[in-house]
Amino acid sequence: MASYDEMRLDSCYHEAAHAVFDYRAGFAIRYVSVETPGRYDLRDVCMSETTMAPTQAVQVASGLLAGELAVYRLRGEQKPAVEPSAWAEVCLACVEEAWDGGDDNDDVRAFRLLSAAVDHDVLPSVEVGYEEARSFAALHLSQWWSVVIVVAEALREQGRLEGDACTALMAAAF
Repeated sequence: MASYDEMRLDSCYHEAAHAVFDYRAGFAIRYVSVETPGRYDLRDVCMSETTMAPTQAVQVASGLLAGELAVYRLRGEQKPAVEPSAWAEVCLACVEEAWDGGDDNDDVRAFRLLSAAVDHDVLPSVEVGYEEARSFAALHLSQWWSVVIVVAEALREQGRLEGDACTALMAAAF
């Protein structure tokens, strides 16, 4: 079982990847946090202003998928590939279990975005959107890894970065 420090470091890289992808998508970062005062369990969040058009679904979904890819990369591993249809089935099962959206994990949030894009005739299928988002995430995570490290290490030291501070770190690192 991973120690608290290992889980916290994973969270730092996970949330840093979200922040970097949101920043590159042009969204305003409100804050990034890996700690909730008064709680001993890990609570991490990257809060960005993400009002988006359905045409941005693949780009935003890639940022959601990048969080977990970053954790694997930190460990020197590659996240195992998941067949798009299997991914969609698992996500759909979660949605059908009446998840209200408040507790959605990153995959389910990506699924919801890609489903909306399909509904607006932006994508032919959720599976195609997933393949595009995963490819985009893997490519750009490699390109932007040094920036993810800068944000993750600042999170590790401080626990929370306000939007302006996080944006300034990323702007300087790019």
